[in-house]
Amino acid sequence: MHGPSGTNKIITRVNNNPASTQPIPSALVSMGLLCAFGLWSSPALLLTYWGLIQELPSTKILFVYMALTGLYAISLRLLLGFLLKPSDEPSLLLVLLFALLAVCGLLLLTVGFNAVNALPWLALVAGIGGGGFVLLAAPAAAPTGELQYDLEGATASGHLGIIIGLLCLPLLVTFDFTGHTGQQLLFDASHFLGRVPVGTPIWLSWIGVFWALVCLLVLAIWLCNYRWHRNINWRGVVKVTGLYALALALSVVAATALLAIVRGSECLGLWLLPVLLIPLMCALTLKLLLSVSRWQRLVRVWSQPQLWFMSVWWIASLGSFLGFTLVFPLMTAVLFRPPDAALYSSGYPGVFLYAWMLPLAALLMRPLGRWAAMRGGGVCVSQVCFVALALAALAAARFISLALGADYPARYFTGYLLSFSLLFIASGVAHGALVQSLNRVFPPCLRGDASAWLMAIATVGMTYVPLLIAYFCDAGLALAFVSFSVFYGLCLLLNGLFYWQRPSAKARP
Repeated sequence: MHGPSGTNKIITRVNNNPASTQPIPSALVSMGLLCAFGLWSSPALLLTYWGLIQELPSTKILFVYMALTGLYAISLRLLLGFLLKPSDEPSLLLVLLFALLAVCGLLLLTVGFNAVNALPWLALVAGIGGGGFVLLAAPAAAPTGELQYDLEGATASGHLGIIIGLLCLPLLVTFDFTGHTGQQLLFDASHFLGRVPVGTPIWLSWIGVFWALVCLLVLAIWLCNYRWHRNINWRGVVKVTGLYALALALSVVAATALLAIVRGSECLGLWLLPVLLIPLMCALTLKLLLSVSRWQRLVRVWSQPQLWFMSVWWIASLGSFLGFTLVFPLMTAVLFRPPDAALYSSGYPGVFLYAWMLPLAALLMRPLGRWAAMRGGGVCVSQVCFVALALAALAAARFISLALGADYPARYFTGYLLSFSLLFIASGVAHGALVQSLNRVFPPCLRGDASAWLMAIATVGMTYVPLLIAYFCDAGLALAFVSFSVFYGLCLLLNGLFYWQRPSAKARP
């Protein structure tokens, strides 16, 4: 797999604007994606710590708040993916991305001041990082296979931001933040060096400040050393800023509907309805803003049956990775926090000792999935991965059920952690295989739009995973993982029925 250096080609190849004469350094693109994904995953930390320092809101509501961050990311990926043009200056887009990420990081400062009412909207705004991938890397879904490797490098840079956030920030929040007193832990917490005992003050403002400072520092270094274009395309600034604002407005509508439904109904179908509302509103917006020829090309992509099958499989692979990365810290902290700190003597030292390892395992397994797809065929690889995902979800359900009914839940932590490790590894391998197979499924003229759609739809997993867990919080978290297993079983069935019986398609996913 090519490293982040491959992202340099992403920027230079889509830049057909003669005004942009100098390529953007690949390291800067990688840093942009790293900051975007890191900020995007910040609700996993914020809401987990909120559950450790406050008795309200309930754990169920915290999972619902987590689901909101995916709504903004979905709308951003759809609007930016189809409304941005190759002629839009990438240097300008990158500066704007760093600026918006810094503003969002500073907004997260308010979480350190007991801003309970702001929690859902802070989680929603954090989804702005989901648009960074489309802004910088989506054009890499180009006709050639070489650029597909560049897309992989860009994805690796982004996922590394998630890992850095889960690794470093749990330690950083234990340091004094000038300006206000820390919040006392009601339960034991942890970081990668060990346990943080009850009563220790923590400063959640560090989570937003960290990413804001990184963004501002990288942007300042680049502007000092990079020959900035004198003729700034202000029309492009207004256009992209308007797209961010429009995507935020659409996601606020869906988030408001979701929160209202959660408070007033226990019907799962109604809970999932706002998730479907986002793609529908974005499709209507695209119909109004795209030219006739561009809209017809998009409709042509939607008319491909394989797009809808692959959409389901991308949710099962990349969507599972994103969703489980988001919910794993809070769910583990809830399941395995003991009533007595003395019970920490063995078994479970804390969630943030492990939380960063699972996304890292998925990231390392992606090249294996691509390699296996090249040699054994995407069908075989995806079938094996769906079987592994279904079995791992059932195993997780079993260990969750045992932990919920145990006086000492930590005795089941090893099995729980291994089942989640299999979920992450299988999702990483499956997505690597699907990305490799993308060139064989769609012709070059449709490949870019298909990739933009699939990347956006995969983000649905960041919403439906926490929503299902929230829905089954009262009945038992194990039922949520049984439903995940059923979903993976349906993916296995669809993959087998649609491709396995067709010898000509066995090279496809």
